[in-house]
Amino acid sequence: MEVGNRDKWQVGTGVLLIFALGFVAGALALNLYRTYHPTAARGRQHHLEQTLDSLNLSEDQKTQVKQIFSDTRKQLMQIHDQSRPQVSEIRKQARERLKAVMTPDQFNQFQQTMKEGWEGHGGQHGPHHGDHGEQPGAEGSPGGDNKP
Repeated sequence: MEVGNRDKWQVGTGVLLIFALGFVAGALALNLYRTYHPTAARGRQHHLEQTLDSLNLSEDQKTQVKQIFSDTRKQLMQIHDQSRPQVSEIRKQARERLKAVMTPDQFNQFQQTMKEGWEGHGGQHGPHHGDHGEQPGAEGSPGGDNKP
């Protein structure tokens, strides 16, 4: 009886982990969209210009404010880039845990279903296909191939 409860707990944990990873992936995808989509970037720039104009800032103040935003963006991108190895490791651990819970057939079916779902939503997103836009069946993701 204890083994049955443990299995239920592991499956529940796996489902929760998949949900959490999906949430994180969605947040990253939205961030990438906002960062790299030309229309969104122009819209943000236009909004920033309007905001600065409405504040009646001097040219010197506008220059300083824009530099602050630029510096902040660079710092955030550095942190984002530094977190990539950790994200890959977490995905690898999740994949291994899922493989331990599922039978080989279940895991293969899971991988295939995730891959089909990903392909149905356009596959790659953004210029940084890999840790950010990787397919759920890709290496490093929970449903990925078991490659080193």
